Amino acid sequence: SNFGKFRDPIPRIRPAGVTTTIMDEGSHKCIKQDEFFQPPGTPEHIMKYRKSFNNQPGIRQKHYGVVDDEPYDKKFQFKKNNKSEHVGEVIKAQNLAGLADYNNDLKEGKYNSHVREPLGKSYVRGYNLPEEVKKKEFQYGVPTVSSENAKDVLYPLGGHKEERNKLGDPAVQKERSYNWNVDKNQHRFGYAEQKILNGAAYSLHPERKGGAFPKTVIVKKTVEDFKQVAHDILGKPKNLGQGPIPVARDHTFGISTIGNDAWNAAK
Repeated sequence: SNFGKFRDPIPRIRPAGVTTTIMDEGSHKCIKQDEFFQPPGTPEHIMKYRKSFNNQPGIRQKHYGVVDDEPYDKKFQFKKNNKSEHVGEVIKAQNLAGLADYNNDLKEGKYNSHVREPLGKSYVRGYNLPEEVKKKEFQYGVPTVSSENAKDVLYPLGGHKEERNKLGDPAVQKERSYNWNVDKNQHRFGYAEQKILNGAAYSLHPERKGGAFPKTVIVKKTVEDFKQVAHDILGKPKNLGQGPIPVARDHTFGISTIGNDAWNAAK
């Protein structure tokens, strides 16, 4: 018993909730509640409406409307009970004899399938074939005879040179006996462009091609002044609109590294 082990500092105030000082009520029961505390089950009159009731293994599914009905007798059937007929009687019922058979043939003769597809015979197409074809020993096609080997036909070991060139030997250029006006072993077919020196320079300055000079174009001074200010000039810094720098033309910014005590890559 836990009596006397705990002291209530405020005995006059009623405690709220459930005390956790009861024996055997620890974290083990809180984690495995399914082993120690069984939840309330579904009432019997509502259980038939649950999916878990119909999905039980080994139990036939029933509609909740017939769950409470009394079971039927095993011999009970929802149909008319007729006596079974034997297979032999069913087959014999289709056999006609005498005048009934003749009348049935007249009726069936109206159908094209009955005429062209007689029972136990091949399909009748209505062709007028020669008498030789109607013989039993007649066969269609041409009989095959033994032929030459395909390798000997493609790659003959002997024979005329013209025949070998006509067929074409493996790894050998085919000879067509053409009368060339040029040496086919040295000549190259196709069109060759003329070699031009300084092609890159002409691409950059097409106006100088053929020894010509660029044509002089007269423009307004305001346009040229705008180019000098807004555009980058080759070999010169960009004009930032700050005016000329107050230094000499041969002035160099920075400290010269040339000397005995130069700080170079080696140091």
